Amino acid sequence: MRFSLLFSLAALAALAACTEPSPPPSATVQYATCEEPAERIIPADWAEEHLAEGSAYYEALFSPEAQQAVLDGPVVRVPRFTSSTDRQVELIREGRIFVDRRGDVVVLDAVDWSQNNHTYVSTQLHGFTAVGTLFAQHEEQQDEDVEQALMRLILNWGHCAAHNRDVNPRAWHEGTVMKRQSNLLHTLNYMRAHGPHDELTLTTLLYLIDAGATYLLDEPNVYSPGNHGIRQDMLLAATALSLPQHPRAGEMLELAESRLELAARRMFTEEGIWSEQAPGYVNYMVALMNGVRRLRDRDAGFNPSRFIRNQNASRAFLVDTALPDRTIPTVGRSSQQTISPAVARGRVIERRLEELARSLTVFPGYGHAVIRGGHPDGLYLHFTASHNLPARKRHADELSVLLYNHGRMWITEGGQHSTQSSPMTYYLRSAFAHNTYTLNGGYLDEHEEFERAVGITDSSSEQSGYRIEGRSERFLEPASFTRAIIVDSDFQTVRITDTLSSEAPGEWAGRFHFPGDLSVNVEGQRVTVSDPGAARTMTVTFRSSAPLSFSTCRGERNPVCGWVQDRNDGDSVAPATTLSWSFDGDNEVVIDIAFE
Repeated sequence: MRFSLLFSLAALAALAACTEPSPPPSATVQYATCEEPAERIIPADWAEEHLAEGSAYYEALFSPEAQQAVLDGPVVRVPRFTSSTDRQVELIREGRIFVDRRGDVVVLDAVDWSQNNHTYVSTQLHGFTAVGTLFAQHEEQQDEDVEQALMRLILNWGHCAAHNRDVNPRAWHEGTVMKRQSNLLHTLNYMRAHGPHDELTLTTLLYLIDAGATYLLDEPNVYSPGNHGIRQDMLLAATALSLPQHPRAGEMLELAESRLELAARRMFTEEGIWSEQAPGYVNYMVALMNGVRRLRDRDAGFNPSRFIRNQNASRAFLVDTALPDRTIPTVGRSSQQTISPAVARGRVIERRLEELARSLTVFPGYGHAVIRGGHPDGLYLHFTASHNLPARKRHADELSVLLYNHGRMWITEGGQHSTQSSPMTYYLRSAFAHNTYTLNGGYLDEHEEFERAVGITDSSSEQSGYRIEGRSERFLEPASFTRAIIVDSDFQTVRITDTLSSEAPGEWAGRFHFPGDLSVNVEGQRVTVSDPGAARTMTVTFRSSAPLSFSTCRGERNPVCGWVQDRNDGDSVAPATTLSWSFDGDNEVVIDIAFE
């Protein structure tokens, strides 16, 4: 029930407590778990300027009448970046919070705000993931024990980190600010349903919300292109729509809409696909675009229509490139995942994949293509020839392929493991973990020398079969690599023709990565890959004008070689068999793949 309809004595007493626009009582410092907490969350100079009667902020947000209007205000569908489980609720009742899917748990009365061993955990902690986890899904339910624990967590942070930006480098990182702003707005919605809290007053909450919005508006260089910038704009819009009386609400809406419309022109491909070259990020972006669409409010003057219109093209790309099992190809920084139900429902995806049976689908602007046989058990070949512009997220995967057939993956690649710096993460991003070539033992990092080209150069569908071709010049020295792929019309054989040349003679090495449960046998220039569980075999035969040298590795740590993302656990890696073939000088390598 909305607060304005609750006329209990307790609720009226709580409102009376919140209508005096003063800093929170010093007693709340008892909840701080840092060594040198600030005595008050709202600084005296800020209070003197903004809480003084007659000031713009006082009249809009902090006078008794204004605070009643805030509590009676609109419950906006605030973007949510957390999820809730019954176990998380139980942990809070036990005095702990869950901050990471790996199992990290923090004790509420012993929070170490300086902990920075794992940036994701620090971001979740300073972003109040526990708050949004529960308040976002329990706005119509009141659990006083959980409520008190979370309100005191916010107070703890307010005393320890609101004014100490040195406490942790993640505390005021823009991604953390976004999470925190979202969760503070959910806390406001919660207060609108259940009334202000005795200790976390409405005045304090509004101060913290204003601090987040001010940071996103005024902090130099805080805005970045990509999904982070979109989330910033969503939170600015959500703040303005939640608090339309805020003195800077119009500024928030104007900035958010203008940047979203600019992103619509600059951050999408010619097909209208979000241009982070990793399908997993397109999946995430379409979900964010749903959130932007829900925030659209023509009456309030927020209507980024051009940005929203690109949603259909991005959704179509995701569905049209999905694997037969409806998962997203693990290309670039894409973890193992299915298409979000918020993007497309399973039956819609299934119907579309049936329509795409026996076809070639090409997205030249994005740099991805798929050749698809019968559905659901037929051949699926994914081809990557994308540049890392303008929003990044690609790996060093020029002209790499994925091959799926008979209900399983046969040729895979590194995939996404973690954003944390480690030898394994570095390896999985590298050309050594993808089905492409290196020259003289090196490769060009995906973030370097953007002027060196890569892309799809030709494609065709004919009665005899399907053809796709791409070319890359992205090497550390002047060189080129062209890969042409032909799949016959019965989808039983694949021919890959690789043409490689360099200005100075060098040593080339190509690679294929086979899932770890497959048996791999190399005999001369013929490689037999067997699935013992299904009695199926893939034969890979090489022909070359120059001698080829073959080698394999599997699950090696020093140096790292033969690993891919675990398809059953995206947070882990699994051993894979990496086949490498090498040769000297310019060459044409023909690779025939057949299934039995």
